[in-house]
Amino acid sequence: MLKIAKGRSSVKNKIGDVSSTYINSLIVAGESLGVDRQMILRQNKLSEHALSDPECRLSLVALMKVGQSIIHSTNEPALGLISGKRSVLTALGYPGLLAMNSSCLGEAVAVLNRFEPLASRCNRGQSNLETRLIKPRLNFYSIAPYNEYNLFVVDRVICGWYQVIEWLTNRSDLVASVQFEFEAPAYADQYRDYFDCPVKFGAECNSIQFQEKALDTPVVYHNPHLYASLLDTCEQMLEAISQTETIGQQVQKALGSMLHEGNPTLGEVAEKLSLPSWTLRRRLSEQGLSFHEILEELRKDLAINYVKNFKLSLGEIAYSMGFSNASAFQRAFKRWTGMTAGDYRKSL
Repeated sequence: MLKIAKGRSSVKNKIGDVSSTYINSLIVAGESLGVDRQMILRQNKLSEHALSDPECRLSLVALMKVGQSIIHSTNEPALGLISGKRSVLTALGYPGLLAMNSSCLGEAVAVLNRFEPLASRCNRGQSNLETRLIKPRLNFYSIAPYNEYNLFVVDRVICGWYQVIEWLTNRSDLVASVQFEFEAPAYADQYRDYFDCPVKFGAECNSIQFQEKALDTPVVYHNPHLYASLLDTCEQMLEAISQTETIGQQVQKALGSMLHEGNPTLGEVAEKLSLPSWTLRRRLSEQGLSFHEILEELRKDLAINYVKNFKLSLGEIAYSMGFSNASAFQRAFKRWTGMTAGDYRKSL
């Protein structure tokens, strides 16, 4: 049974959670750069017991703070690339083992996407594989706005995927390009050391673009009998973890992937959760929650994060959040924070 870190079940955990072993692997990468492990644990109030327990889950905030601590201590902004290069499938637990025993790369990527919540869950979205394109694309959701202390998250994921693809197939020619949503960072020259393919910054999404027919490539470790057994185990684990989510957390997760498309309604969220609207409203009420309050709190948090990114104009932020115009966004921001977005930005 999965162990939930303190505060995990609260609706206040708006971001998501991650397996403690995932955070531990980031710390191990930091140690390779000379970071003192015990110092990182003390700074972030983490215990060896939690980090060594594969069933323990910690807030994504903990992941962000650990990454920030290591980057600050080492002055190494390419932490995500370094950590991603060290990625091994076994660190993902059962989903990693399942991918290892898949018949082909496409099947391996598909199961890693499907069972991603067993390793990490984020209210901003979930990875997905687009197979209808001539060159299929594996997408990692946006965590914009970006800054020097969250680029490592995307770097780690994309670089980790790249390593896993090569390891599963013993092929280094299956990736056509890698793409990053953010603009080229100060350490952009280092990417050529990690990717033997074109790297594009300022792209529409964070992704790996495959060569045509790449997903048909056999996985060299395929074992059909072990695959069937592991698939059953992963399905049971996914069902178990989904039952730990409160209705408030389910609404947050649904809203997290819909906020960038406009102003979601209760009916739209209910449809996404496969519930009648009245059932969703009743279940929220039973927990003392309001759909409107959850939505407003999430929009407030997203707006504040956007405003902190000085590269974005207020008009761009308004558009990204689905407001009809900048004035409507300004009014909402003042209602949320008591000050205009411009004044808030000046106060930073």
